[in-house]
Amino acid sequence: MPASIFNLDEDSVDVTKYKSDVGDSLKDNTTARIVPIRTSFSEEDVRHNVFADPDIAAHYALAYEKAQYECRHAFDPHIQWSKEEERKIVRKLDWHVCLWACIMFFALQVDRGNLSQAVSDNLLDQLRLTTNDYNLGHTIFLVSFLLAELPSQLISKKLGPDRWIPTQMVLWSVVAMSQVALSGRSSFYATRSLLGLLEVGISTTSE
Repeated sequence: MPASIFNLDEDSVDVTKYKSDVGDSLKDNTTARIVPIRTSFSEEDVRHNVFADPDIAAHYALAYEKAQYECRHAFDPHIQWSKEEERKIVRKLDWHVCLWACIMFFALQVDRGNLSQAVSDNLLDQLRLTTNDYNLGHTIFLVSFLLAELPSQLISKKLGPDRWIPTQMVLWSVVAMSQVALSGRSSFYATRSLLGLLEVGISTTSE
């Protein structure tokens, strides 16, 4: 598949006003093509699909090409769909993406909430920890979280989030369950660090 599905042909669409934005990034031998299939559009078309306006489609096609956007080959301003098709895909996303995202974030918060509740009971006494030890463990979690942010995103890009996120979920779940075997300061710090490293891919914000 070519780099883009568009043709930078000034006879087929007015791209003059966008040339100042893309500058020298437009080469004579570019494979990008912008070929709108119609020259007129209604307000209803634009409300339903903003790319029905050929000027807007041309603008974003050129912007994607200039930025070398990795998914620009999938950009198709001419695709059409019915309202019923849109309702079906939204419903499917709600059940297959949003629902599981809510479940995953709920599971993520269980560990964090349980720790706070355990501290309000007798966790510190059982593990022979001081308040400073607990605060240091929390700091270790945050530092580990921050340090793993970029590497986790790079791994996700390499392996794909559909593989990396489930892997992280399994790993941090194992670490979270292993906290029942905590015996002191060292094991507490170790699990805090591992959880920070592994949870970073699930949540973009820390505690």
